[in-house]
Amino acid sequence: MTSQQLGFLALPTSRPRRTALLACLAAAVAAALPGRVYAQTWTVSTSAELTTAVAGAFTTSQLNPGAINIITLTGNITGTSQWIVNANVNIVGNGYTINMNNADRAFFIAGGTVNISNLTIQNGNATGGSSNSGGGGGAGLGGAIFVGSGTYYGGANPENDNIAPISALGISAPNVTLAGVSFSGNLARGGDSYSVPNNLNQQGGGGGMGGN
Repeated sequence: MTSQQLGFLALPTSRPRRTALLACLAAAVAAALPGRVYAQTWTVSTSAELTTAVAGAFTTSQLNPGAINIITLTGNITGTSQWIVNANVNIVGNGYTINMNNADRAFFIAGGTVNISNLTIQNGNATGGSSNSGGGGGAGLGGAIFVGSGTYYGGANPENDNIAPISALGISAPNVTLAGVSFSGNLARGGDSYSVPNNLNQQGGGGGMGGN
């Protein structure tokens, strides 16, 4: 009885024909998975490149929650605003430094499995918002890294946040691991409270984490 009669695919004995057939089979399998998105890798040495990589990791994690993306630093980076990480990603510092120059914290981790290694985070600043008139100042939390609760969606762009459970996107609550990460000169402080004794009807609380 032949292999065809048994229902099996018989591979050609000729190497060129066998290689061609295997290539066709691989193409057929790939065509059967049109929506599959695999883990991505980025190398970054500027703030703009890191922003692009973090946004790309967010998109990939939405399409394939099982993918672990990799962002590798190839130089020191100076930041001006926090990067909101909402993805499964390894951030490999390679011994380089992210210097925030007291402008903001470095990372707000809203969701996903995040591993940060061999990185120095320097001069991060999370200052709570100040009150308008007599109210208490807001809390300043996480001078270098803030890990969220996973109950909201931080997105990849802090200017276009949508409030929604990240579980709806297939991304898990934050699970963060640090290895060989150093911190230097980072600060978290509450906002100022201004007293207006003659106008008790105008009392407003300060803003939340890191801004008014």
